[in-house]
Amino acid sequence: MRIGYAQLNTIVGDLDGNLALGMDAYEQLCGQGVDLIIFPELFLCGYPPRDLLHKQNFLPDVQQALLQFARQVGPTPALIGYAEIDPQPSSFRKAYNSAAWCEGGEISQIFRKRLLPTYDVFDEDRYFSSGKVPLTRIFKGRKVAVSICEDVWNVDSSLHSQNPISEICEEKPDLLINLSASPWHQGKQEQRIKLLSKVVKLVNCPLCYVNSIGGNDELVFDGRSLAMGVDGEIIFQAKAFEESIAVHELEENIAFETTESSAKESLRKALVLGVRDYAHKTGFTKALIGLSGGI
Repeated sequence: MRIGYAQLNTIVGDLDGNLALGMDAYEQLCGQGVDLIIFPELFLCGYPPRDLLHKQNFLPDVQQALLQFARQVGPTPALIGYAEIDPQPSSFRKAYNSAAWCEGGEISQIFRKRLLPTYDVFDEDRYFSSGKVPLTRIFKGRKVAVSICEDVWNVDSSLHSQNPISEICEEKPDLLINLSASPWHQGKQEQRIKLLSKVVKLVNCPLCYVNSIGGNDELVFDGRSLAMGVDGEIIFQAKAFEESIAVHELEENIAFETTESSAKESLRKALVLGVRDYAHKTGFTKALIGLSGGI
């Protein structure tokens, strides 16, 4: 199975721009003969949308962007992250953090994020309702399980009462997909690899993981989308701190030699990406820098 990874730099709230970016990537990847195209978490609205979710027309506009995307999707399916309107909203939680499986001009299935992080830089429980059941679908004769970011991060912790991975194991999937907006910090990639390796060994199937890229306010997303074999070894990895439209043949279960930058170089790349995107996405063309040696 050929998987297309759309590791792209979106702008929070720029629905038209993100939609155009997604459609361009979809067409490029279809031209490379892929079987399935996967986009990061909340791709259409950007991550994190925060209080935009409370603006009167924002969620309906996200839904319209998704419908436009789905109508242009042909026989090659795409799995894309977006903010879904909660049909039974509370005063604060008005949406689900969801992924839509689009195929043949239609939205054929919705997957909802179950675990909503509320620690460190995250405040998702303030905005989103939690999905209730692990979802799978049959694709090309295989059972595919879909998870969204935090859903795979509760294997060894008690941060959440639910453990979606344990429930996914009961489904016995042939492939696990994870859509993420996982921000970078020093040592984060090593932490991810250790966790994801444990997850694939528990679920006993390969993993396709697609992550966001770019700087959004104080958060920097480093990309590094990847695939892992059942043995927990990386068999594909996309670029770090760069956009990447990449293709990987899942059956090519060959160990992938990653060339990771040093800690200092990763820090430099993160700082450059974060500052550059902050200026670009807010429209700043100039900056005043004040330097002081005083205390």
